[in-house]
Amino acid sequence: MADKIVISQLEAKRAEIAGDIQKSEKILTQLRKDLATIDGALRLFDPKINPKTIGPRPKRAPGVLKHGVFCRATLDVLRRAEKPMTAREIAAQVALEHGLETSPDLMVKCAAKVRTVCLNHKAELIGARSLDGTRWRAR
Repeated sequence: MADKIVISQLEAKRAEIAGDIQKSEKILTQLRKDLATIDGALRLFDPKINPKTIGPRPKRAPGVLKHGVFCRATLDVLRRAEKPMTAREIAAQVALEHGLETSPDLMVKCAAKVRTVCLNHKAELIGARSLDGTRWRAR
């Protein structure tokens, strides 16, 4: 009996993965067509150009700020704060101000990053322990 359940679950998972592969292949085919179109446009403007010499640059993941921006944003939020804030409150404010996604997973990561920023800049900040966690404020 348990074998049938396992087999049916494995079949369902296999079908799901096969569907993901098929969908990804369609996307990849379209991306290759788009790339060929851009290569053709580049050659129109500069016949000597070799588009293959242009290296790939992946898109920045959604919800990710450029290097150093998160740290500055965290410290700015604390400088403007009227009262001490927890890492979660700071993360929520940074996300709001920068239009970041506020999914629970991302907010947990942002709060962890806020804690790192606060600990790295503790000379500028004051942390006070409370029942619901450390609350931070600017000096």
